[in-house]
Amino acid sequence: MHTHTTSFVSSLSPEEILDRFRQLSADRGWTLTSEDRTRVHAQSGLSLKSAGEDIEVSVDPKADGIHVRLVVTPRLGALQLIDWGEGSTFEREVLKSLGAPLVSND
Repeated sequence: MHTHTTSFVSSLSPEEILDRFRQLSADRGWTLTSEDRTRVHAQSGLSLKSAGEDIEVSVDPKADGIHVRLVVTPRLGALQLIDWGEGSTFEREVLKSLGAPLVSND
């Protein structure tokens, strides 16, 4: 499976981080499937490269800042044998919208 996971510490508030992800999801036409005070989950639609991606942003306030975790997973999971790069493209796009450094921890 081609899951992309990235974590970083942000100076933004948890609400601002999640609001930025909600706005990006709306701009991109992704469907929000669940959310609460610390997590928002969205799904991208079908494309020529993929059957869609599950995208989740979660926040965890700590003394040194807000710990943010981004996980992008192909909806087909292990059945998607070829990684056409859609997940990593979404990962970079979400990280940019959240003001994160563009370093991946795959």
